[in-house]
Amino acid sequence: MTSMLRRRALPGALLAVLTGSSTSWAMPYHLAVDVPARLGSVDATPTQVVQSTGAAYALEQETGIPIGALAQLPDGRWLIAPSEPAPAGGGVFYYPRDLVAVDSVGQASLYLDGGAAGIPPGTAIDALAAGLQGEVYLSFDVPTTILGQNFGPSDIVALLDGVFTLLWDGSAEGVPVYANLVGLDATNAGPLMTFDVPLTLSSMESLPGDLISWEGTDSWVLLNRDPTWPADAHLRDFALPPPGGAVPDGENGSVPLIVTPAGGDRLRLSWGVSCAPGDNDYEVYEGIIGSFASPLPVLCSTGGLTSVVITPGAANTFYIVVPRNSLVEGSYGTRSDGTERPPSPFACLEQTVALACQ
Repeated sequence: MTSMLRRRALPGALLAVLTGSSTSWAMPYHLAVDVPARLGSVDATPTQVVQSTGAAYALEQETGIPIGALAQLPDGRWLIAPSEPAPAGGGVFYYPRDLVAVDSVGQASLYLDGGAAGIPPGTAIDALAAGLQGEVYLSFDVPTTILGQNFGPSDIVALLDGVFTLLWDGSAEGVPVYANLVGLDATNAGPLMTFDVPLTLSSMESLPGDLISWEGTDSWVLLNRDPTWPADAHLRDFALPPPGGAVPDGENGSVPLIVTPAGGDRLRLSWGVSCAPGDNDYEVYEGIIGSFASPLPVLCSTGGLTSVVITPGAANTFYIVVPRNSLVEGSYGTRSDGTERPPSPFACLEQTVALACQ
């Protein structure tokens, strides 16, 4: 993601305009809450990452850190700004202006020293998203000045190579001064956000806990609202899964998908690794030549292998290998004009494609 506001290929669910007072989004995402809360059948605490799929919830991980802002790095680690000082050991603390990376077994390490980066005392990071090239997108909880630049609580700020830059001006887009941006990631058309108070943005009504998309001047779309969301809990932040990548196409010495005989009626498929660092598995789709828009899944997982042996289901078949991580699949490759091929109507997972792989 070179810029949160640049258009990119993202979940198919986002391509439909979802509106209404109660809408459920199919794309899985992760979230945190500010107080202990019951979400569906899950009792969540402020130190836990919870997965949401539509209106269903599941506990993903205990981080041991009170979460004030949340993102997921391309390598799968959680990126957290603590909501309050959290002990790091040896008398050292992580502070709300810091960013902490937490791996799958709960090991934490300082990712960004907010004070050293220039974030003043008394300012907390309360919304967060991570890019694929090391950039971080964030928002502050109070008006903040860094090296002469003024940022408001509804602004989106980009941090790259130690430089803070205003990326999106909330007040200029009609967000009231009393509203605080507390959840952040990106959609195919722009930022995906949540605010801490009820708002009317253009003609759209937004409640705390809603996921809403800004898609251009005076253009807002409600993407997700859970009508069972507890009234006494606030969404601390949310994180879309890291996007999936693509199998190499053979350029620059890379290894494309290669099909060779494997004895009898069988074929061996082999390919190079995905361009996205978070991908750890692959799917195999088979289609009939001439019906290129409807490949069917042969394997929804290869166990991480980059070579499999299959028996074709019919004559005149073609094959597509799609990288995946634990939540989403990536690219089916591109057409001759450079546009993305559409996902299978029977896809193994929802699709998100990393811009950096295109």
